[in-house]
Amino acid sequence: MSAYMRKMAIDGLIVKLDIPEMKEILRLLHYNGNNINQIAKLLNESEGIYVSDISDIKYKQAEILRLIRGIYLKLLKL
Repeated sequence: MSAYMRKMAIDGLIVKLDIPEMKEILRLLHYNGNNINQIAKLLNESEGIYVSDISDIKYKQAEILRLIRGIYLKLLKL
């Protein structure tokens, strides 16, 4: 860590990005991860899963993708 700090002090550039959408992305990823784990558990227990569960995950994944594209476009403008 100290070598990194020295290197950054001499050569580096520290960029601090304030991207509020990242909190929403992390929340959605956590939510989807929990849902996927629950579905895997149900499948391992030989119980069925609901189409609504899959639809919910697909919706959340599309929302994550939309947010990431928005961040990417903002970064391109920098």
